[in-house]
Amino acid sequence: SYVGMSFIFPLIFRQLILPRIPGPLRLPKTETTSSMQPVMRQDESLVPIYTCILLVVRRQEQPLSTPVGLIRQNKNRRRNKVGKLILVTGGARSGKSSFAEKYATIHGRKIAYVATAEIRDEEMRYRIDLHKQRRPETWKTYEAPLDPNQAIRQAAADGNDLILFDCLTLYLSNLLCQPDLPADLQQQHDHIQGKITELIRSIKACNSTVVIVTNEVGAGIVPENALARQYRDLSGLANQAIAREAADVYLVACGLPLNI
Repeated sequence: SYVGMSFIFPLIFRQLILPRIPGPLRLPKTETTSSMQPVMRQDESLVPIYTCILLVVRRQEQPLSTPVGLIRQNKNRRRNKVGKLILVTGGARSGKSSFAEKYATIHGRKIAYVATAEIRDEEMRYRIDLHKQRRPETWKTYEAPLDPNQAIRQAAADGNDLILFDCLTLYLSNLLCQPDLPADLQQQHDHIQGKITELIRSIKACNSTVVIVTNEVGAGIVPENALARQYRDLSGLANQAIAREAADVYLVACGLPLNI
């Protein structure tokens, strides 16, 4: 097989052929006869063959620069899920929301904005105002801190061809802070994951492209309290669930987006 030959051939080359190559593939000096005609030595006639063999072996030994399996998996995902869901993720102040807004401006004609934040203090008011200042006045905003499914359905029914949902992790935070959340940890996980499943179904049911903004919250140290650890775990699981259904996933760092 090709795999076997790729292993055996370089070994044979090193043990039997490489020692016969004069110098580092330098042409050997030619000998002359009394008539001053150059006479080709026996090894010299094989130098072009040695050169070709060495190039082939070196090419076979070069490591793959890209993970081929991962690229194929991503291509299959894009081929199966065309343009329905876009996920934009990144850390705090990474530029993910700005990128998502620019993406919506470029790819959407009539754009809806599903907001999950609520004004609970002056800091949150300041952050919400920053987002509002960036958004064009032509965008219609749907406030949906706890029920984004209804907001997405309504936005699609209103004729918006692109819906920007900002953000997924704040929606999870709202769910975790509800007084009717089950007390049992496993039941809480099941409840939140059920909400994410409902969100994915709502997105699949509409004809609009949906851009979801989320956060990468699991790259730091392990949080010291149970609620923060639960939030970290649920955010990671939710991001994975959305990414599996997405046509494209963008990771934003330092204001630079990377399509992964």
